[in-house]
Amino acid sequence: MILDFPTGGISLGNMKPHSERLIAEGHDLDGMSRANGLSRDYNACVTQTRINNDLFVGELAPGATRFLNVLQGRNEAESRFWYHAVKHYPFDGWALAGGHQKAFSLTLRRLLDMHADGLLAKCGWLHVLGVSTLEVGVLLTVVQRAIRANINPNIQISFDSASPFVSAAKNGMIVGHTLSDRLWAVHSTNVAEIENAHRNLSVSEFCELKAVSSGLANGSVGLRVAESAFGSKLQIRHICAGSKGSSDVDTEGSMILMHHNTFEWLRAHEDAHVAFYGPDPLAAPLRTKTIATMIDMVFRGYAIPGKPIGNPYDLIDECEFWLDELAA
Repeated sequence: MILDFPTGGISLGNMKPHSERLIAEGHDLDGMSRANGLSRDYNACVTQTRINNDLFVGELAPGATRFLNVLQGRNEAESRFWYHAVKHYPFDGWALAGGHQKAFSLTLRRLLDMHADGLLAKCGWLHVLGVSTLEVGVLLTVVQRAIRANINPNIQISFDSASPFVSAAKNGMIVGHTLSDRLWAVHSTNVAEIENAHRNLSVSEFCELKAVSSGLANGSVGLRVAESAFGSKLQIRHICAGSKGSSDVDTEGSMILMHHNTFEWLRAHEDAHVAFYGPDPLAAPLRTKTIATMIDMVFRGYAIPGKPIGNPYDLIDECEFWLDELAA
């Protein structure tokens, strides 16, 4: 993707020196703020991103590299202005950041804008940055299927996740996941210090022990205990070999832990998709099913002539509370 200036740094004060630099370079950020009603630092993000985009376009070699145009914005006003400020760039797809990660009202409005501008039908790839919860993962598949069925059969939607690695870096081990009509969740335990009695347990045995001791195995409907590819072959002592730091997890153990967590994270997402699209009506939370139905209505009503469900933007306005429940 191209090099954007993310709006997430505004509240931290990271954009202030860049705002001052851009003003010194002759960019009228205050004039932009008066015109669009958005903050100086936000307009600095947009301005610097457009400068970067221009540089990328100038260096593009046809057919050599494909880039994703980045869409930022923490709310509807910021998202809408950003989209119209960068939509003309000749990139090959989109990367959605900021509030688009979990607020489906923002994402759906911009996708409709792309469709109205003829961009969605040509979009080969759409990536959602920095989110990987089970519900969002399944709902992005719902969005992909809806777009493929009604607008663009070739679009691919993806998302990325740092969670398995961040958890491992903090000595977290995934011990299982729950999929029920009330809860979709991935469960982990801290392995910074391990009792001697547990060191010779296999990774799978340790995960089951922790699931039982935490009450998950007894009280969690839809629990699946972790059993990664090497879960029965490696023992906990191979991960928690002891180190000179504040944790029993050494460098090699941390790498193994990352592998285990990634395996289990992928399996949790696979199981979530099987549950959602399977025959059991109690396999997914009601809010997930509700948001999925709304997503389908937006695209069916917008893209199929003769079968209107009203203005899709009005539908998003009416359903915004539920569409954005995951962002609350």
